[in-house]
Amino acid sequence: MALSEQILIGSVLISILLFGTMAQGGRASCDMWNRVMWMTFLGGLALAWAMAGINVWAGLCVAVIVTGLLTTVPWEQGFWRAGQPALAAAAAWLALAPAMTPVFVTPILWTFVACGCWAGCWTIYSGWRGQTPYQRLWGRFAGWLPRPVFCWHEDSPTHLKAGQGNSNHLQSVAVLCTGAVVGLASLGAPWVLLSLPLMLQPLIQRVNKEGVLSQAHVHLASLTVAALLLMAQDGRFVTLGLAGYGAGLVFLARPWQPRLGWRDGNRFALWNLALKEIWWPAGWKTRLVGIGTATWEPATAPKTIPRLQGVIFTTAHNEYLQWLVEHGLIGTVILSGYLLNVLWRLWHGGLDGRALFPMAIALCSIAAANFPWSYFHEIQTPPTCTICGKPALSPEIVPPLTHCGCPEPKRLVPSQPLYVGSPTLLAMSLVFAILVEAFP
Repeated sequence: MALSEQILIGSVLISILLFGTMAQGGRASCDMWNRVMWMTFLGGLALAWAMAGINVWAGLCVAVIVTGLLTTVPWEQGFWRAGQPALAAAAAWLALAPAMTPVFVTPILWTFVACGCWAGCWTIYSGWRGQTPYQRLWGRFAGWLPRPVFCWHEDSPTHLKAGQGNSNHLQSVAVLCTGAVVGLASLGAPWVLLSLPLMLQPLIQRVNKEGVLSQAHVHLASLTVAALLLMAQDGRFVTLGLAGYGAGLVFLARPWQPRLGWRDGNRFALWNLALKEIWWPAGWKTRLVGIGTATWEPATAPKTIPRLQGVIFTTAHNEYLQWLVEHGLIGTVILSGYLLNVLWRLWHGGLDGRALFPMAIALCSIAAANFPWSYFHEIQTPPTCTICGKPALSPEIVPPLTHCGCPEPKRLVPSQPLYVGSPTLLAMSLVFAILVEAFP
C-alpha cells in the first residue's frame, strides 16, 4: 500500500473517531444527530472513494449526494430521506460490481421478464375485480414466517396500480421489463416475445385516470426508437437519431410554455417555478452546488401550495431537474457524465452490452417524467381540521381551495404521512447500475 493511500485511510479513520466523539450542535436538531451525520458523511465519502476506483462517475455521483447532506437544515432530514438509503445502495454496488461479468446478463434479464409477467398478471386480476379495493395475503410458508411475504392489493377506486405507488410507476415497470424482452430476443431467444401481451397489460388496460395516452407510452416509444436505431450498428447514427428524437419530444411538449390542464400534470409549471423563482435567484453558489440533498419538497412547497392549487410536489418528477436544483450545475454534469459513461460502456459491450442499451434509454426516459432514482421515504403532512376534514396550512400561507379555510381556532388531528418513491423502480435501477459494471 502506497504511503499516500495509508495517509488517506488513516485520516478518514481519525476523522470518524474525532467527529463522532466531539461534534455538537451544528446544523442538526441535537448533538447526537450531529455526530451521526458526521459519521454518515465521512463513511459515505469512504464508499464514494472506493467506488471511484471502479467507476469514477459512479463514485462522484455518491459523493455529490453525501456532500449535499451537509447543506440540508437540519442535517437529519436529508439523512433518512436520502443519506441512509444512498449509503446502503453504494455498499451493495461496491460489494457486487467488481464481480460482474457478461454471464450475469441473461439471468438478470429473465428476472426482469418474470417481474413484468408478475405485474401483468396482477393487472389482469385487478381488472377482473373491477373498481373495488381488495387485499390478498400469502407467503407465510406453512406458518414458518410471522407475516406474509407477498400481498396482492388494490386501494384505488379510479385506476389500477397493481401494488405500485401509482399507475405511472406500474407502467414504467412494464416498459423496463419489455426492454428485457427485447434484449433477450436480440440474444437469440425470440420466443420470449410471446410474453409481450402479458407484459404490456398495464399499458393495454386503461390504468391511468384520464383514459388517454400516458407518459409510459412515451417511454415505450423511447425503447422502440433505441431498439430500431441499434440495428444500424453505427454509433454516430444512433447518437444523431436519439438526439433528434429527444429534440422532437421537447419541441412537441414545449416545457417552457406551461399549459393548465395539459397532460403534463402541472409538471412544466412546477419546473419553471423552481428554476425561475428558487434556483436561479439563489445566486451562483447555489447554481453551482445546489440547495442540498433531499431539499426539493421543503424548498418548493411554499411556492407551489398557493400557486398550483395546493399541490405539494414531493419530488420534481424529473430526476435531471431535481439534481440541478439540489446539486447544482456541478452535480448535473456529474450525473450526465455517469449516464453517458453507462451508454458508452453498453454500446461497446458486445452483444450482451447492446442487449441492455434500449433498457438504459428507457430508464433515462422514465427519469425525465418520473422519479426512479429518488429514494422511497416518508414525508409528514399538515394536521387535518376536524371540522372540514382538509389539511391545515400555516397562517403565513394563503390556503387554496383544497386546504382548510375554517376560522380559528381549528380543531386539528394528525394526518397520515405521505410515502414517496417507487421501491420497484429503485431496485431495478440499482440492479441495472451494478450489471453495467460487467462492461469495462
